[in-house]
Amino acid sequence: MKRRFFRASWMLALAGLVAFSFVGTSCGSDDDKDEPNVQPTPDPTPTPTPDPDPTPTPDPDPTPTPDPTPVAKNHVIVVKASDMVDHEWDTQFWFYSPTKFVEGDSWEVSIDVKADKSTAADVANGISTQTHKDNAGGYIHWAAIGGVTFTEEWVTYTASGTFTTEQVDGDYVAFNLNDFNPANNYYFDNISFKVNGTEQIKNGDIEGTDFSSFFIKEYPATDAVAVAAANVIEMDGGSSVTPAPTPTPDPEPTPTPTPTPEPTDGTVDLTADGFSTWSDWVNGEITGAADCALVLNEPTGQPYGDPGVNNYIDLSGYKTLVVTVSDGAPRFLLNRDEPEGQNPDHLINIPNDEGQTAAYQTSVDNGDGTTTYTIDLAKIVADKGYAHLHAIKGANWADVTVVSMKLTK
Repeated sequence: MKRRFFRASWMLALAGLVAFSFVGTSCGSDDDKDEPNVQPTPDPTPTPTPDPDPTPTPDPDPTPTPDPTPVAKNHVIVVKASDMVDHEWDTQFWFYSPTKFVEGDSWEVSIDVKADKSTAADVANGISTQTHKDNAGGYIHWAAIGGVTFTEEWVTYTASGTFTTEQVDGDYVAFNLNDFNPANNYYFDNISFKVNGTEQIKNGDIEGTDFSSFFIKEYPATDAVAVAAANVIEMDGGSSVTPAPTPTPDPEPTPTPTPTPEPTDGTVDLTADGFSTWSDWVNGEITGAADCALVLNEPTGQPYGDPGVNNYIDLSGYKTLVVTVSDGAPRFLLNRDEPEGQNPDHLINIPNDEGQTAAYQTSVDNGDGTTTYTIDLAKIVADKGYAHLHAIKGANWADVTVVSMKLTK
């Protein structure tokens, strides 16, 4: 009996254990059956609110670039030179001193100069200057204030010295601008010329209207004229540019040589250079070189020139013709202007024409067996308009022995 009860109790306990295990392992209730597997809808991505455009910081106003300092304008004298035709003095510029030059008196000059083309390479000693007397063109001496070099920039030319015997009574200084052969424009400003410390130039800075201290001659003109307003221009920069210093030159340098070398005594030898054929007797142009006699130190009937008295050399720019002979006497033939016959209004025939001989020739016995004959070419030009030398022959159709033939300026 006890055995049955134990077995029944054991079985009841086992059944309860199984029932407990079933309930504890259930996967869900009936409500969960056949429920679809729905994925959750994700929240939409929010549209970002853009940052507001920042208010731009304005660029600072740029510091304005100042206008360049205006270039100063100055009034300057301009002299226009054409190509050299006959002589270095074809085109000239002068300044005037009311104080006459006295030997031993001191002078000093300062001038701002410039040119369109530099003269430095072609004219090694500078543009030559001369001393003139009583008027612009009244040449008395080949030297004045030294040679002046012009460049394409403003420079200040300065020089000083004392007047020599040859300059006595001079009162003009001339610049021979055709020492530089090509055409060129020359500019002058701030002109100062002092004698014994006293300024001689009026309106030297060219800013006024008084141009009475200045004169020019521009080829083909043959006479100097006073500078006028037409010869004065405004030029950018002008002499406001700091000038480059230039050395003080020897007041009497060796002059720039002409076609024939110029000795230091102020004369040149008369040579065959320039003796030419011409397109006209009076106002012609050179058409070619001509045969020219040139005989020294031996007797001849034709010491110089053209036996036919047709061709000539133009001596209009010279002051005198000086011929020294040791035997006989010379005859001078100038200014023929007709192919056949002679026009007495122009013809110079010395000594055959006694009136012309008295007017244009002087002679000096040198006391050494020689005689010097001087023909006043400047006076011939003043009276006749030009001085064209055709020939020097022996007077009275006789021989003459010429020692020297020279020209002075």
